[in-house]
Amino acid sequence: MATTASPTFANITSTVSSGAAALITSGNSTQGGATYLDVIKGTNTGAGVTNGSKTIRINPTGAMEWINSAYTAVILTLTDAGALTATADVTAFSDARLKENVNTITGALEKVARLRGVTYNRIDLEDKSERLGFIAQEVKEVIPQVVLGTEEETYSVAYGNITALHNEAIKELKAEIEELKAIINTLVNK
Repeated sequence: MATTASPTFANITSTVSSGAAALITSGNSTQGGATYLDVIKGTNTGAGVTNGSKTIRINPTGAMEWINSAYTAVILTLTDAGALTATADVTAFSDARLKENVNTITGALEKVARLRGVTYNRIDLEDKSERLGFIAQEVKEVIPQVVLGTEEETYSVAYGNITALHNEAIKELKAEIEELKAIINTLVNK
């Protein structure tokens, strides 16, 4: 594994407007004395930011880190390769009060059968390790609701949203199994 030299940051302090938090500061972290660039470190109570608020910093490898209010733990990391790591659950709004036209997914098993899971290597990243997933263009043909992007852009897939399809497909399989069990029981009891 290649090592990355720690960047050197000058002591920079900047504020944006009256009552705003300090936007850029730098200093030594408590982790081995490595130097980090603090991008946002709130110290203002007027804008709803309190002393000891969450800090966003650039770590020595170039990744952005969100630090908890006690400045004791990294709670979210976004690497320069685009990988996002959270120390807790990643969630999306799913409140019934935010939804209308709610319908149960039909034909889920048939849709799952049409999806092709693949292994692949990314050609746009230095990390060439084998990964698994879907091809967005293929997914778009089956469940376009989970694909973002256009032919002019790079496509992406909302993988978490596919769980709703899998959930309904499992229910369809369960119904088929129950039906087959009933047929078997009928045949055995003749």
